[in-house]
Amino acid sequence: MFERSQEAALHNTEILKRYNFNMNRVISSFHPSILLFGSNFKPSSDLEELLHYHPFWNKLKEVLDHGAKFPLSQILREDRINDLNFLLERGSHKSTNKFKEMMDPLVSDDIARGFTLPLPIASLHEIRDASL
Repeated sequence: MFERSQEAALHNTEILKRYNFNMNRVISSFHPSILLFGSNFKPSSDLEELLHYHPFWNKLKEVLDHGAKFPLSQILREDRINDLNFLLERGSHKSTNKFKEMMDPLVSDDIARGFTLPLPIASLHEIRDASL
């Protein structure tokens, strides 16, 4: 549910529970979704006829179909949890509170467009590999 309400947050948590709090499994199970890899582009099959001779077509097709992979180091579980706890304890950035009247409509718009998923803060520790 993409609305700014406690009901939506609880509903979304129930869906996450069904997928063992694995966000990748949830996203890939809901077609079509703006959150799927390459969803903001034409399907690779539509582009292939035009681009298949390009020397980087296979790399681009992989990114469109499966998302970009960056050579980053895996965050250790303990470090990720410590960071998550620290940021939750710290709370929102001061400017978020200072400019609340400006931020609220932006957050609500992101939710309505499906770019932000409303969830209870308490569910963050349940989401596999969650990070802030």
